[in-house]
Amino acid sequence: MPKPTFFNLPPEKQQTILEIAIEEFAGHDYGVASISQVVKQAKISKGSFYQYFEDKKDLYLHLVDLAVEREIEFLLASTPPESQTNVFAHLRWIFYRSADLVMDDPRWCRIMYRALYGDVPFRDEVYQRAQLALRHHLQKIVEQGIERGEITSEIDVDLAVFAIDTLWDSSGYWIPQKLGIDVKKLDREQITEEKLKFAQKWFDSIIYILEHGLSAKATQKNLPKS
Repeated sequence: MPKPTFFNLPPEKQQTILEIAIEEFAGHDYGVASISQVVKQAKISKGSFYQYFEDKKDLYLHLVDLAVEREIEFLLASTPPESQTNVFAHLRWIFYRSADLVMDDPRWCRIMYRALYGDVPFRDEVYQRAQLALRHHLQKIVEQGIERGEITSEIDVDLAVFAIDTLWDSSGYWIPQKLGIDVKKLDREQITEEKLKFAQKWFDSIIYILEHGLSAKATQKNLPKS
């Protein structure tokens, strides 16, 4: 968490420092990212930096928090169509929106990918911070689904949220792997219409599994076609 002195800066100066930090950590793993480069480009002294943040880790965790806040704000910025009030249609819409978020500003995706799969020595702390707000959002959706009878009341809410979140989170690793995308170098030009359609089919299959399960006895009529 930045120190009060950072928030006392003019908003434009705060944004300048953060934009430079975003570029630095989006372009380099934690161990390589340089505070010296940040202060040089921001035209501040190292002494000033340490008046704003405790250390490199403090700045990095602040960027992680901002990335999570941005994702939640992006998901809440618009409401699902009326036809998607069903809990599983709602989840599908959220997954689709997460792909739109990557298109909106790939730098945040690169930061979070490096945070979760890079050389961060405090990855567990990063993961907990990243998942807390997202799981709270998913919990509300699951509880609404149970109230409407769309999700069985026999299932533990935390378990349902864990299952959804794990499939969603892992998709951020597996989809790029399947498409041969280096997320650390991700930009808008790499995200073609064909790749977006692949991601959507992937999400369709995840929703199918969540709604119908893996049993061969379950109905197959709604299975997404590959």
